[in-house]
Amino acid sequence: MSKTCINIIYFIVLLLFTAYFFIWPTENDIIRGTLVPGAIMAVIGILSSGLTSILENIKRLRLYIPTKLWYRNTDIRVSVSYVYRIHIKNKYLLVFNKRDKHLQPVGGVYKSLPDSKNELEKLKIKVDNLFETEDGVAKGDLRLYLKGKKLISFLDWFDSQKDRELSPWREFHEELVATGILSGTNFPYVNYNYKGRVQTPIFELNVGGKGFFQYDVYDLVLSDSQQKELEDLLAKGDGNLYKWVTSDQIQKLGYADKNCSGSVDVINPHTKWTLNMKY
Repeated sequence: MSKTCINIIYFIVLLLFTAYFFIWPTENDIIRGTLVPGAIMAVIGILSSGLTSILENIKRLRLYIPTKLWYRNTDIRVSVSYVYRIHIKNKYLLVFNKRDKHLQPVGGVYKSLPDSKNELEKLKIKVDNLFETEDGVAKGDLRLYLKGKKLISFLDWFDSQKDRELSPWREFHEELVATGILSGTNFPYVNYNYKGRVQTPIFELNVGGKGFFQYDVYDLVLSDSQQKELEDLLAKGDGNLYKWVTSDQIQKLGYADKNCSGSVDVINPHTKWTLNMKY
């Protein structure tokens, strides 16, 4: 809800109170005519800041309320990522995660840019050391810890698109082109459609503590040569770094049955979330 709408609502409420208590007061009713409306106006003034904040976040109250109340001073692990849904002939292309060797969509966490340092310092973020690359902890990854009360401000900064990575090309290139799975000849760049965003609630992590994950989801818009190369890759079969899977396998997270047994390759949960576009 915009601030203009919020201000209009406040104006209407104040106008109604004024009309009721001043235009039609009962005879000699000092309390009703002066003290009561004065008290009401004072309360409205005190609550207006909080009400404004709530109304501005009306579409994300399920996240706003817990982070401002019971998780206010809780450390929350935050990860903000993008993924590609690469779909060819009823199969989805997934890659193996280097850390746990599970399958997941092509993609990864966004990065902050150097000029974001002051803004992120205000939010008192801490670097997430759980994920390390061959060169150590990845610099600038938007995979971090912060207090619950700072989460909404962090997401507002992210949505401003200021001083952060905007293009999802980097991870596509690193995971598919630089590894030789796809050629640089046919994939010097990619076009894509933004399909939406998936957010988790605040939830309990397997490693302990609370977490919040957010994913921007993209579908590739393929040229003829890119389409053919992916079809040829599918015909060639699975490789050491990637695998083609069906939608049903994703829904079961790689397990052979609904009882989570008979796994061939485990698929990370966010693969299912981003395929279904919901947590």
